Amino acid sequence: QVHVVTYQDTTNELTVDTIAEHDGEIWSMAAHPVDTDVFATAGPSAEDPGAHKCRLWRIEGDGLEAVSDLSSEKPFKAVRSILWDSQNSNKMVVIDSENIRLFDGACNSPSSIATIGAGTIAHCGCWDPHHVNLLTVAEGQSLRCYDLRQSKVAHDRPNAHHFAVRAVDHNPNVQYNVVTGGEDAVMKFWDLRHLERPLQVLQGQHTHWITSVKFNPCHDQLVASSGTDCLVNLWHAPSVASIPLGGVDRKTKHQPDRCVKTSAEHEDSVYACCWSPADAFVLVSISYDGKVVLSHVPPDLKYSILL
Repeated sequence: QVHVVTYQDTTNELTVDTIAEHDGEIWSMAAHPVDTDVFATAGPSAEDPGAHKCRLWRIEGDGLEAVSDLSSEKPFKAVRSILWDSQNSNKMVVIDSENIRLFDGACNSPSSIATIGAGTIAHCGCWDPHHVNLLTVAEGQSLRCYDLRQSKVAHDRPNAHHFAVRAVDHNPNVQYNVVTGGEDAVMKFWDLRHLERPLQVLQGQHTHWITSVKFNPCHDQLVASSGTDCLVNLWHAPSVASIPLGGVDRKTKHQPDRCVKTSAEHEDSVYACCWSPADAFVLVSISYDGKVVLSHVPPDLKYSILL
């Protein structure tokens, strides 16, 4: 099933507006960056056991209308990520365990325009918001950045974590800066141009795999993480944040990076968290059992950032 959920900020409630049936299990889902009624899903194919199927959908009333299927020369394996290009909504990338595939004309007649073989098992990826042709991918224990124009690796950091890297996200305000989370329960911040050592390492709040890491889209000193330990953590990391206009932020310059809030409302592994595009201080997470939890940045931290 696909559920469309609405957040009522006046009552601080989540309501389910639409429940639509989906043909088969969903492994990955991504909303269109412009058209709120269009989204993409990927999951096991009923026609081809062992392969995955990627399809675009449009919400029509209380049901779903199939828009088009994504296909390429080789069938999809285990699809890990579907990524829309936020600067060109006709382009998208599908990352499965073996390949990185770039599609064009995504909303009409999508066609595969490039395929890059992953060096090891790919787990996730993220578009570079500052450079439209760069894509950062977590492969096994490694962190790799691909130049899609030449279909080659631009930056590479083998053994970025002790175990597999399960999450990656770009800082929206600082070029080349990314955060990763791994099966070693550690978060690391990197400059892709200097990958000899991480900029910062944060640990101790997760006790199992980290499955998702997200920079706040407006205030990059706020970073969210979720994990298979059923926890969602909110971090305040001024040391890796951008410098505000006008120079150094004296209020946060000497503050240590730390976890400011832990949400333990989930009862199962949390596989995704994301920030609200409408309210920069609202965070949503979802766990394996389908539970959705909405949380807020603590008021004292929120106002210390704003004022």
